[in-house]
Amino acid sequence: MGSIGKVEEFNQDAEVWTQYVERLEHFFEANDIIEEKKKKSTLLAVCGARTYEVIRSLCLPEKPADKSYSDLKVLLENHMCPKPSVIMKRFKFNSRFKQPTESVSSYITDLRKLAEHCAYGNQLPDMLRDRLVCGIDDRKIQARLLADGNLDFKKAEATALAMEAAAKDTEDLQQAGEYRSSQVNKIQERRGEGRKIQETPWVRTNPRPQCYRCGGPHVAPSCHFARATCFKCKKVGHLARMCRNKADMERKMHKIEGEEEDGETTGEEYTLYTVRGAREPPVIVHPEVNKVAIPMEVDTGAAVSIISQKVYEESWKDTCKPVLEYSDVVLRTYSGDLLKVMGEVNVEVNYNNQSKVLPLVVVDGDGPSLMGRNWLKQIKLDWAAVYSCRSECDKVIRSFSNVFKEELGLIRNTKATLHVDKEAQPKFFKARPLPYALKDKVEHELERLVNDGVIEPVQFSEWAAPIVPIVKGDKSIRICGDYKMTVNRVSRVDSYPIPKVEDLLANLSGGKTFSKLDLSHAYSQLPLEEESKKYVTINTHKGLFVYNRLPYGVSSAPGIFQRVMENLLQGIPHVVVYLDDVLVTGKTEREHLSNLTEVLRRMDDAGVKLKLKKCVFQAPEVTYLGHKINAEGLHPSEDKVQAVIKAPTPSNITELKAYLGLVNYYGRYIPNLSTVFAPLYRITATGRGMAMGTRTAACPCHIETTVGELQGVGAL
Repeated sequence: MGSIGKVEEFNQDAEVWTQYVERLEHFFEANDIIEEKKKKSTLLAVCGARTYEVIRSLCLPEKPADKSYSDLKVLLENHMCPKPSVIMKRFKFNSRFKQPTESVSSYITDLRKLAEHCAYGNQLPDMLRDRLVCGIDDRKIQARLLADGNLDFKKAEATALAMEAAAKDTEDLQQAGEYRSSQVNKIQERRGEGRKIQETPWVRTNPRPQCYRCGGPHVAPSCHFARATCFKCKKVGHLARMCRNKADMERKMHKIEGEEEDGETTGEEYTLYTVRGAREPPVIVHPEVNKVAIPMEVDTGAAVSIISQKVYEESWKDTCKPVLEYSDVVLRTYSGDLLKVMGEVNVEVNYNNQSKVLPLVVVDGDGPSLMGRNWLKQIKLDWAAVYSCRSECDKVIRSFSNVFKEELGLIRNTKATLHVDKEAQPKFFKARPLPYALKDKVEHELERLVNDGVIEPVQFSEWAAPIVPIVKGDKSIRICGDYKMTVNRVSRVDSYPIPKVEDLLANLSGGKTFSKLDLSHAYSQLPLEEESKKYVTINTHKGLFVYNRLPYGVSSAPGIFQRVMENLLQGIPHVVVYLDDVLVTGKTEREHLSNLTEVLRRMDDAGVKLKLKKCVFQAPEVTYLGHKINAEGLHPSEDKVQAVIKAPTPSNITELKAYLGLVNYYGRYIPNLSTVFAPLYRITATGRGMAMGTRTAACPCHIETTVGELQGVGAL
C-alpha cells in the first residue's frame, strides 16, 4: 500500500522551517508513522541534499543517525528559525497600516502573522483590535469602530469586513444605474421613416461603463470573471490587466521597433533582451570598444547592441569619446512603454584579432551592456572558449546562490567591540535639521535599516550623535553618525593595520583573469557587541535609534572590519582584501576557479552576502583601488589621470598639498617625479610665498611651470 501524500525536499527560499515540520508531521500522522527512528529516517530521506548537509554540520562530531528525531528537529529549528527580537516584532506590528489598494481581510491576515512572535499572550485579541482600528485607512469604517463602546476584535473584524463589502456593492449598483440611465437617454430613429439616431449630450460625455473586473463594456455584477484569480496580486475577483496593484513585475522583457516622426511604426518588432536571474548569470565578453574594454552580455535575442548612458559617460573622456549622433531607433518595453534613446555612436570594436566599425545605441539609465545580433554577425565569438570557462564559473556561482541573495547578511561567530573608558563622560547631541530635499530619503533609509534589524528605536539614551546623510552614486542615502563628537573622542582606535595598495597588488602577480567581489552593506553585516551598542546611538528627526550592527563613521570600524575579513579569507592564495572589496585571481583558470570556490564557501559558512550586480567574474581586466589590473600588470585609471591633467593650478598651501597628494597616488608611473616636484616641496616646507591672499612674482611662476610640466602629454 502506497503512502498518503508526498513531502518534497525543504526549500529555504519558498518556505520557513517550522511550516515544513508541520507538514511533515501531518504526513507522519496520515501514514501512521509513530516510531521516532522511522520519523528520523523519513526526515533525513526527504529533506534534500542541501538541508542534509546543514544537518551533518550541526551534528558534528556525531552523525545524524546518532540523533533522535526530536533532537534533529530542535537542532534545525534553532539554526533555521532563531528566536526573533520581541521588541523588533512589536515595532513592526505597531507600525503596520492598511495600504490603499489592500483589502481588510488581507490586512487582518498580515496583522495575525506579524503578531505571531510578539508574545502578547492573553492580550493578543485586544492588541489586534487596537491595531485594526488605528491602522485602517477608511475613515467611515474607523469612525464606526470607534463609536462602539464594547468593541472586541471579533466584532471589529466582522464590522470592517461588512462595511468594505457594502461599499463595493454600492459601487457596483451605481455603475449599473449609470448604464441603465445611458440606455434610457438614447433616442434612436430609423432613416427610412425620417428618424435618425441621436444621443443626448449626457450620453456622449458619459460612455458605457467599463467593468473593473475584466475591462469589458458591461457592469461588474454580470461579469463572468467574478471568480477569476489575478496573476499579479493573486486575489480573486479581477484579471491581471485590471489589477490595481501597480508594483512592477520583478522580471521584464523589452522589445525594439522602428518608428517614424509621425508616430507610425515602420520596423519589425524584435526582442531586445531576455530575462535573467541570480541563478543564471549572463555570458559576459569583454570586447575593446574604441580602445576601452567594456563587459557586455551576449544576447542572441537582442536586435541591436546597446550601452547605458552611464557606461558611455564613464568609459571615454573628452579626448576619445565617440560622438553621439541622432538615432531613429525606438525601444519599447514589453508593456509598450517607451525607453529613452540618447543617440547612436559608431565605434571601433576589437575582439580576438578581429576589428570592425559598428553602430552602438546609447540608452538612458544604468542597465547592462548588451552585444546583440548586429554585432554577432560581424564579430565571431570563440564559443568554446567562452563556455568552457563561463560554464564552470556559472556552476560555482549557482552552487553558492545563498551568498548572492538580496538580503542583509549576518557574519556569524564574531562581534565588533568598541573599547571605551568606563569613566568617560557620556555625550548627547540633539538632531540636526535636514534639507527638505533629503528628508523623505532619510526616512526611507531609516525604515529600511529598522526592517533589516540594523537599528532599532529607543526612548532614552545617555549617548547620542547627530547624523550625516551621504548621497551615494545611485542617489540613495547612506546614514552615518557624526561620531567624532561622541564615541570617537573617548574610544581607543583599533590599531589593526589597513594594508598598503602595493602589498595587496603584489599578491596578484601572475594572474590571468580576475574576479572582483563586492559586499552588500559591508559594515552592516557585522553584529555589534551588546555593551558597545549604547555608544553608537544616533539622534534623528524621527527619534533615537541604537545600532545593532557596526555603523559607518566609527573610527575603529575600518580596522575591525579589515581584521574580520582577513581572518575569514586567510590562507587562500592570490586573494586580496581591502575592507569590503575582495579580488580573486590565479595563475591558471582552474586555480582561479578553485580560489573563487573557496572564497565563496567561506563566505557562505560565515553568513556573508555579496551584491551580484557589482561583482565581476573572470574578467581580463578590472579596476581595483584606482588601478586598472590585467595580465600585463598595473595601469593608471583614466578618470584619475584626467583629474590630474585637469586640476586647477594651486593658489595656496592647502590646495598645493592636496594636489601633491593626488599626483603621488600615481607616482610610480611618473618618471623623475621627485626632481619635478622639488620646487613645490620646498614651498610646502617653508610655507612662504603662498600665504592666503599673498602672491609673489616667483612662486606662481614656479607652480605653473612645474604643474604644466607634470600635466604634459607624456607625464602619465
